Amino acid sequence: MVTIIADRESDIYEEWARVPDERTHLLTRACRDRTLAAGDKLYAWIDAQPAQGTHCFDVPARPGKRSAHQARWTYALGVSRFGVPPPARTKRTAAD
Repeated sequence: MVTIIADRESDIYEEWARVPDERTHLLTRACRDRTLAAGDKLYAWIDAQPAQGTHCFDVPARPGKRSAHQARWTYALGVSRFGVPPPARTKRTAAD
């Protein structure tokens, strides 16, 4: 299994369309609020997913700036499959 992790510069349809096989996953930081194949918008769809956990950590005091406190980070982590239609400008070939 191979997982490719990429930043926003890799948020391009052509990369997703050319994943070589089912053993390769793409984890890409979204750059655009894309329309999904089901018609939903990506950011709204992500926001609707339930949070999978929280993590608490201590934040030290900074004299004159803030007191010591505990912070809570709520994160959503999950795996899901959704379709992204090709952009209108994409040229499709017989191999697509």
